[in-house]
Amino acid sequence: MINTRDHYGWLNHRVERYLKVHHADLIADTSTGQFRSEMEKICARKGWWKIMLIVLIAFSFCMLFPLEEILHLVFKSENKSIATLIDQRTSNLATIVGMILTVTGLVISNMAVKESYAYEVLFAKSRLYGIIYFVLSTIGLLIVISCLRDTVGEKLFNRMVLVGTLFVLFILVLIALLFRSIINFTNVKAIDKIYRDYLLIQEKKNLLAALRVKYSAEQFKNLLAKYKAIEYTFSHAFEDSPHSFSMSVIDDDTEPSEEPHLQVIDINMTQLAHFMDQKKKEGQIYFQRLQLDALTNQRDNYIWVKGRSNAKEDKKVLKSSLVLKQVKETPTEIQLNARKYFDEKLEERTEDGKMRGIEQILDSYLDMYMLEMKNSDK
Repeated sequence: MINTRDHYGWLNHRVERYLKVHHADLIADTSTGQFRSEMEKICARKGWWKIMLIVLIAFSFCMLFPLEEILHLVFKSENKSIATLIDQRTSNLATIVGMILTVTGLVISNMAVKESYAYEVLFAKSRLYGIIYFVLSTIGLLIVISCLRDTVGEKLFNRMVLVGTLFVLFILVLIALLFRSIINFTNVKAIDKIYRDYLLIQEKKNLLAALRVKYSAEQFKNLLAKYKAIEYTFSHAFEDSPHSFSMSVIDDDTEPSEEPHLQVIDINMTQLAHFMDQKKKEGQIYFQRLQLDALTNQRDNYIWVKGRSNAKEDKKVLKSSLVLKQVKETPTEIQLNARKYFDEKLEERTEDGKMRGIEQILDSYLDMYMLEMKNSDK
């Protein structure tokens, strides 16, 4: 699908272009981390349906090609072993599942660091759930193929068996990668390195998200500053004005609202500039600050002339200048799991007097500080 907002008139495009120029390294590292994050979501405990869908799509795609001709494999009709080959593959996979669970359980019981965060990182990094779901989905697929041996044609059935066999070979590769990942968790130094990598990955995501908010807010404010517009602050709430505005203080003990929030995805800066050209002669202009990824309840009333309510046409322009998305919860792009773990470990090791552990944590914090300094002066 063509992105019709991929030009300079939209705020998101301006910010993305600025970040690519001034924070290219951060963008590249975050893109790699984003791919890893998406893979972790697919292979998460609740991602079984995604894995099943991937297996079905991959199987259907492979069935489109004459793999038996490409691989120069010929199944002779008088050879009856092809009818039982699929049953053997199913039995082999069942054995593989048992082997995976046994070895994984053995490794987990001998982990060098036994704590909840270590298990969380283990399952995420090894893609254990995803691999098990893939194996189980393949077993189910092979069972279905076995049931179709007397229903579909010989050529089609042979191709199904061949594709199923290729899936089994691919599973062996996944198992090798699984064991390669989980074996690292038997070594304390390897675990420390994994923790440190996760901390920096999350810090880069947090930093990029903060820069995105910062630069988008500056762009929005600078545009309105050209027309001498004033940001509407708390002090203006006490001034007499027909413009209705409400400020609510949310107590920490208050239950969160069930009403969906509106998240700012993009802003049409060119259209807002035209709108400001028309309104600048009508009086003092007020605005409420907006930036990308921010939550707002304003669709069409975030810019107005002092002493006047926005007309229907004005609200239509303001509403069409925003691209919003409804979210029921506050966006959680910024994950603090790794940072929270390091903070807790620093406090714990400080109390215990474990200087070596403290030095490792401080080294990780130093890397975070250098990363922030490198990107804060641009």
